[in-house]
Amino acid sequence: ALVAKLAGRRLCEQCGRQFNVAEIEGGGLHMPPLLPHEGMCGDCDDDPPLEHRADDQEAVVEKRLRVYQTQTAPLIDFYGQRGLLLTFPVRMGLGDMPRLLKEMGVEAPGYEEVDFPEAAAAQ
Repeated sequence: ALVAKLAGRRLCEQCGRQFNVAEIEGGGLHMPPLLPHEGMCGDCDDDPPLEHRADDQEAVVEKRLRVYQTQTAPLIDFYGQRGLLLTFPVRMGLGDMPRLLKEMGVEAPGYEEVDFPEAAAAQ
């Protein structure tokens, strides 16, 4: 699921706005796609096409995950053993953000009012 979501990223060549064409459902996950309007950004005047970045190809994503396991996972163990790590299960993508901020004790006035399509769809 993670590889599919990362490989599904697209961005506007002009403004950098990000989208995701992958839909992940099942196993407790609810991450609908963040789709552009008709394959175009919608925010830019000339509607440039969306770009699939070279580093978001499935093989590249899988390699990044292997690097994560060898280089980052030991840091997680290190900080976890010292009680300095917050473990937070992501189930709805951006829809999890208000809950994550609350868990971290971060006050972000107005953030809970941001419209996250994933959160609305999960309710």
